[in-house]
Amino acid sequence: PSDTAFLKKNYALSAREFIESNFWKPSLSVLDVVEYVNIERSYLFRLFKEENGISISGYLTAFRIQRACELLKNTQLSIQSLAYSVGYQDPLYFSKAFKKATSYTPSEYRKVIMEHPAAASTDISG
Repeated sequence: PSDTAFLKKNYALSAREFIESNFWKPSLSVLDVVEYVNIERSYLFRLFKEENGISISGYLTAFRIQRACELLKNTQLSIQSLAYSVGYQDPLYFSKAFKKATSYTPSEYRKVIMEHPAAASTDISG
């Protein structure tokens, strides 16, 4: 691969790693990711989408929901505590985002997972 291809992958990977290390911060924004990677915003947006098949903001939301699914499956955290753990300040907004992404409320998801563990699918790798 060319140096350019390597750099493109590296920028997108750096952005993903930054999101995965900081997703729990409610204040985390796309701008924080852009500043961390330190390249032009629209260029990073394009590279990230090319490499990951999803926008930066979409990836952040999907990663938070994936982590929430894991916590629902493996812990007994309250929905409020779980929302805070994955970067949502508002548990109601978290529940709406979770339902939009999974078709279940967090409580319904936990119930389904307890009854049918094989039903859990939390892969966002695309």
